[in-house]
Amino acid sequence: TDLFSSERSDAVTTTVRQALGAILQRYGVNLVLSGEGNSYERSRALRGGLENPIAGPLTDKVTTATDGIVFVRAGSGGRTVFGSWLSSTRPSWSASRNNTRPVYLSLTADGTAMGVVAYGLDASGKRTVIDAVEIR
Repeated sequence: TDLFSSERSDAVTTTVRQALGAILQRYGVNLVLSGEGNSYERSRALRGGLENPIAGPLTDKVTTATDGIVFVRAGSGGRTVFGSWLSSTRPSWSASRNNTRPVYLSLTADGTAMGVVAYGLDASGKRTVIDAVEIR
């Protein structure tokens, strides 16, 4: 379930964001990954009540202790024909989004940081980095 998505989602409601957001923040969650939907999207770091969050700066380096939680959805599932976004204007909480190609993630972690790299595949299978973020 996607709490933050530019596509239609059952979870993108104030009630669901409020309830799950409180749990995620209580337990110090830094990153939420989702495979729902048919696109790639990453939020800015979000803090405060997630029903109406405060979006952190538009950056590829996030310190979740001060900036908030990052939400990433990569749910293309190999699909190669995508529809348009529900909203053509990127929401203020969105840091990056792509619905033009199938996407997969590469995740890394060490003692101080997590890295998320999103790769998009073209029709020939060639991969291209479409987004990357480092979370501390």
